[in-house]
Amino acid sequence: MGFHEVTRQMMPVKQALYAGTMINVGAFEVAGTGRFIVSLAIARRAAHGTGQKTRLFDLPDEHDYAQSADEALEFGLARGRAIIDGEIPGETVADL
Repeated sequence: MGFHEVTRQMMPVKQALYAGTMINVGAFEVAGTGRFIVSLAIARRAAHGTGQKTRLFDLPDEHDYAQSADEALEFGLARGRAIIDGEIPGETVADL
């Protein structure tokens, strides 16, 4: 039995500094389907410079799969900005 060569691909990611927070977005391809799931985390440095707090956010079901990595990343960044701006009921970063 031989070994198969495995090609490791980097996950597409974007970061954006917005209103004193860092938005981190990743796009995970679903099992070679060409569709992508979005990962969204928002971080803020602690007030006294003792590290940072990060929160992961779940995205709505209708946006579970994007048709491209770029589409997933742009959706994630837009959603992160909307959360920071207080436009998404029930989602906040006020306590970070």
